[in-house]
Amino acid sequence: MAFQIPNREKLFIQTNRGDFLGNLFTTFNMDFDSQLGKVRVSPRLRVNTDNVDDAQLGVPTAFLRTSASGTDQWWALCGTVLFKTSGTDPSATFTQDALGSSPTTMTTTSSDLIEFNGKMYASLPTDIAELDSTTWDVDWWTNVIGGTALTTAIPHPLLATIKTNTFLVGNGNLVHAMNKNENVSNSRLILPSVYQIIWMIASRDGVWIGARHTEGGEGQIFFWDEVAENYNRQYGVKHARCFAGIIKDGIPWTVNGAGQLLQYNGVGFEERAVFPVFSQSGSEWTNGQEINLPVVHRNGMSVVDEKIHILIDTTINNDLDFIMENFPPGVWIFDNDRGLTQKYAISRYDGTENDYGTWTNNGGSVGAIYSTNAQQGLLLVGAKFPTDDGSTFLTAILFKDENDSIVKRGHFTTAVFESSAFEDVFQDILLSFKRFRSSGDRIIVKYRAIKNPDFPIITAGITWTDTDTFTTTKNLSNVTAGDEVYIIRGTGAGTLVHVLSISEAAGTYTVNLDETIANATGTGRVIIDDFTKCATVSTQGIERQGFDLDVVGTWIQLKVELRSASGSVGAGDSPELEKVVVTNVPEITT
Repeated sequence: MAFQIPNREKLFIQTNRGDFLGNLFTTFNMDFDSQLGKVRVSPRLRVNTDNVDDAQLGVPTAFLRTSASGTDQWWALCGTVLFKTSGTDPSATFTQDALGSSPTTMTTTSSDLIEFNGKMYASLPTDIAELDSTTWDVDWWTNVIGGTALTTAIPHPLLATIKTNTFLVGNGNLVHAMNKNENVSNSRLILPSVYQIIWMIASRDGVWIGARHTEGGEGQIFFWDEVAENYNRQYGVKHARCFAGIIKDGIPWTVNGAGQLLQYNGVGFEERAVFPVFSQSGSEWTNGQEINLPVVHRNGMSVVDEKIHILIDTTINNDLDFIMENFPPGVWIFDNDRGLTQKYAISRYDGTENDYGTWTNNGGSVGAIYSTNAQQGLLLVGAKFPTDDGSTFLTAILFKDENDSIVKRGHFTTAVFESSAFEDVFQDILLSFKRFRSSGDRIIVKYRAIKNPDFPIITAGITWTDTDTFTTTKNLSNVTAGDEVYIIRGTGAGTLVHVLSISEAAGTYTVNLDETIANATGTGRVIIDDFTKCATVSTQGIERQGFDLDVVGTWIQLKVELRSASGSVGAGDSPELEKVVVTNVPEITT
């Protein structure tokens, strides 16, 4: 007998409902879309501009391309100030806006960006600023056109509608409107007072407004056809919060605080997929920020290459040390057949090898994601993330690096594959793959066949003593040589290695690794798990390879790591894994 991944229909399936359903348990930097039915390492997100380049660059929470200044260029809302490119390439460097009266009082809670009738607008805590050619007017809303002052310290999402070309701004439970002739209608829509508007999106049919319930009841999405005196309908979102919304093929989608991806079905919003947190009983997907920088920002969803992309932080219960091994932060992507998988990790990579993707938990946060085009980075991402165990942070604008012939790493863990009898002998692992482009490419397979309640171990922090050794005061008495070490913060984040040796003295553990981590220094954090390495493919010129396993158990679970080395043109498509097959027979006892 045998089982394989992908399945016989060439499908990878991640249900995020535990480790027995589907055939994927977790994914990290995995690209299932470039070659359907196969898997590669995803291209890397690369830092464009960060707070080292300009200390005033805050978390990027909105992106926009507009010619409002007289130049066709990209803009980014970064904390209190705006940044922009000099032209149409979003992968070019962003510099701080220096146009006359450029606003400097924006906040991550209140502010948003839109273009309307050729001009650009930025919402402020109590007003709206307008850019018309080369000069900003920072009190345009209240002083020029007679809009009502906005309420401070709450979201002020902006929207230019499609159906009637109307300018809208959210303000608590109110929506103010302005037509193309700049005639203002204050409080054009009035929602029930227990709702606070978080986001607004436009379809050809009208406007969809996402609102949280301020007293803990169910959040709602309100629909307005842009004609009726007030909103037409409202729909529950199965939680007090719906973080963000997006229109795909004319249909609205949202993500709620329970971790559900919901789609409008004509009568309400139904679940289409879930994040792993949804199956974590008694847990709340929250970093303690209701409206400022929550785990999904209101601009944190985008349709990229016809697929929904969602930029997420994975803090749970506002506990910076609560980490689910199958819930890495970064950009997740939804596919109708596959479900939700993690495709792009947040990284401080800027052309040098610092990491392959860090976890934003422990003080980090996520902002906006915005679709650009395939020739110029494909997407823009805004985030704040630790560069060590949590004392130093980088705030950055990132883009997808089109130079795909650089070093990349990613991995996936399979669902649990059960034995055909009470116990099976899992005999062999067989791998099929495209021939490697580089001698440095690797496919590494690991397994576990028992559930050890002591694993995974999330360390309270590590300190590097050299490039293959760290120390920690976390109790690692259950860790032995061969256990897997997954670096999730600091230098080398996103790397999987294994314990070579471990020792303890006066409560401090010293862990020596089987591989070096380039430039490892300072502090970091790791997850230690009980996966055993059993197969490494390293040979060019072959397309399949088998390895003895001979493991007896009632189930087996695999972790597969793909390492793409730099060098040759087109190296981004190598390694490309076609399938993994495990042969098994019932264990016969006498």
